[in-house]
Order: sequence, then C-alpha cells, then structure tokens
Amino acid sequence: MSKDKKQDKKDAESKHEPAPGEAGVPQWALIVGALMLVAGGALFAVREPMRRNAAVSALTGAKVTVNTIDDGFEDSFATTIVDTNRREYLDVLGACRTDPDFARTIFNTVMKESSTEGRILCCRMSFFMAQDEGDMGQDTGLSEMLKTVAEQLGSDRKPALRAQAQWALGQLLAIKDPAKAKDFENLPPAPKDQKGVWLVKTKEETFGDGPNAVKLARVRWSNPDACLAWWQTFGAKAVWDAKLKRFVVE
Repeated sequence: MSKDKKQDKKDAESKHEPAPGEAGVPQWALIVGALMLVAGGALFAVREPMRRNAAVSALTGAKVTVNTIDDGFEDSFATTIVDTNRREYLDVLGACRTDPDFARTIFNTVMKESSTEGRILCCRMSFFMAQDEGDMGQDTGLSEMLKTVAEQLGSDRKPALRAQAQWALGQLLAIKDPAKAKDFENLPPAPKDQKGVWLVKTKEETFGDGPNAVKLARVRWSNPDACLAWWQTFGAKAVWDAKLKRFVVE
C-alpha cells in the first residue's frame, strides 16, 4: 500500500464517530439523561398548580381572630390575628411583591371559596396587593379587586368579615381634594332598624415625604352598614391613582 493510501486510511479512521456504547458516552447514560429531562419537565408542569393549591388550602383552612369590630373609628379597628397557617399566609403576602400574578390568583380563588377566614385574609392583603402591583405597573385588575373587597360588606356576610372589608376600604380609598372632604361625609338616611352610630368621618393626612408629599383625606365609617351605604353612593367614583397608589374619589 502506498504511503498516500495509508495516510488516507489513517485520516478516515480518525474521523470515524464511535457508535453509542462503542466509545464516548455510554448508551445507558444517554437514556438516563433523556428520562431525567422528561421527569424535570413534568415536575415543572405540576409544581405551580401544587403551589397554588397548597396556598389556597392554607388560607381557606386558616383560623383567624378579628378584634374590635364594633367601632370603626377605633385605631385598633379590625385588628387581625392569624392563629393557624400564619407562615403560609405570610408567604402569599410576600408574593404580592415577588410574584404578583401568583398572589392575584390566590386572591381571586380564595374569594370564590366559602371560607370566611380565607376571605378575611384576602381583604387584609388587598392593600399590599394594590401597593406592590401599582409599583410594578400591573394595575389593570385593581378595580375588580376593590369591588370584590366591597362585596364582603354584604349583610349576609359574617361580622368579622364585614369589619375586615371596611378596614381594607379605609386603606385603599382616599379623597383627592381635602377641601371637599365634607361633601363625602353625607350618607342616605339610616334604615329604621339600624343599630348603632350612622356616621362617616374624614381626616386630612399627608402622603409621601418632601417635595413629593401630597395632602389627601382618609375616610372612616362607624360600622360596615355605614360603609356599605357610602360605597353604594360614592364607590363608582373611585379611580386608581398610579402616583398615589390609592383609589381616589373627587
């Protein structure tokens, strides 16, 4: 065999790709690797639904205590203590900032459940949802969230839930022009069977610091019945203000 032919044969042998199992990566390793990829994809596909289901279950199954629900003007009105599943609730609360889509999904799902406790926790976190989603510019669904919270004022709801909804609206709403605040203290006549005080109060407060400070008026109601009557009168005027990160009426 000539020298050139020997060299050609040597070059051809050097370019020969080893078959699976002949050399390089064993065939069994390739199969195991492929199975691991498939398993990883399947795990990813079910992980989020499992996470959502666990969070919904934790909130709907939580036990909570809501204190001071008789006087809406008290500073401690509707103070809430999470007796069980506190860690899971705090995880969802943290997701308002880190994963707002997840938090919104939990809110919407739990609000459709029958659990009063879960709805109380959702009302409690609605303010944080609004703040964090507003920061990220994801405010397209906030009006629907506000309406969902207001629906919890219904007379068919339990007193603790109604009080919590009232508290949440007090955090989410503000009157844009404090000079006109008194115009929003008017309520329709109280029902004949109304018990307790039938009253709305407004108070001027400053939001922000330094040159960004803005004066607004906060609204407080004596009880959920007064809050519901106010909402039915003025709620349609509430619009989201991206700068103030509140719903304002004017």
